[in-house]
Amino acid sequence: MMTIFPLAVAFVCGMVLGAVYFFSLWRATKTIINSQSLGVTFLFSRILSLFVLLGVFVLALASGVSASAAVAALLGFFSIRLAATRWARSNKTDSLTVSPKPEDGHAH
Repeated sequence: MMTIFPLAVAFVCGMVLGAVYFFSLWRATKTIINSQSLGVTFLFSRILSLFVLLGVFVLALASGVSASAAVAALLGFFSIRLAATRWARSNKTDSLTVSPKPEDGHAH
């Protein structure tokens, strides 16, 4: 029978991985606002983050992590996802809104 400690460690590792993933998503979103190639920058950052995320889980499973520890890590990841989503909804500001700029300084 598995003790609670390895599951708690897996849960915390999932939380850390989730925090890193969603922080990188937040930074990428804020960065692309000032970028000239919005789609390419965002797509590249999301693909890179996805590969890192999947790579960590594949390495964990390949190293012999039990299925219950993998589920605990996923629960930790999803708990951070839930927290990040709630935080983003409660902190809606116009900081991510791009205001239209006059093309040549003339009002139309």
